[in-house]
Amino acid sequence: MRRALEARHKRVLEASDGNTAIAKACEGKPQLALVDLWMPDQNGVWTIANLRSLDVAMVIVLLSGDLENRYVADAMKAGAEHCLDKFTPADAILRYVEQGEPIDTAPSGSTIAEASNYCVRSALIRAKGNVTDAARMLGITRCGLQKMMKKSVGRV
Repeated sequence: MRRALEARHKRVLEASDGNTAIAKACEGKPQLALVDLWMPDQNGVWTIANLRSLDVAMVIVLLSGDLENRYVADAMKAGAEHCLDKFTPADAILRYVEQGEPIDTAPSGSTIAEASNYCVRSALIRAKGNVTDAARMLGITRCGLQKMMKKSVGRV
């Protein structure tokens, strides 16, 4: 991702852990933070919450290979703007940040379980991690959504 962003003439500050990311954000004032869920010292949700407290205008995106719905809900509550698979192309992320163009992460050729998981994750993102609002969007009960989240298949 770093190479892809630098090839598009973007200045990149890189950190291998949450504490370093916070320190670099304090001095560098980035417009965009791409945060991994799993890091050595603090997880991505902690890092997102701390980045959000530093700058309410910063676009914060959780990038992970482990996008279970409970992590999506936690990241959105912490202040993430979007949660994406690690392999989302840099161009799609930049179009989202610079032009507000939506990122379509719908799985192609997916199973019913994967499609269901995608719908749940999309509702959680639109509801900013609020499970009650996401359930309302999906036309199901909060309890029903929580059961679906426990059964989530992980990555879509």
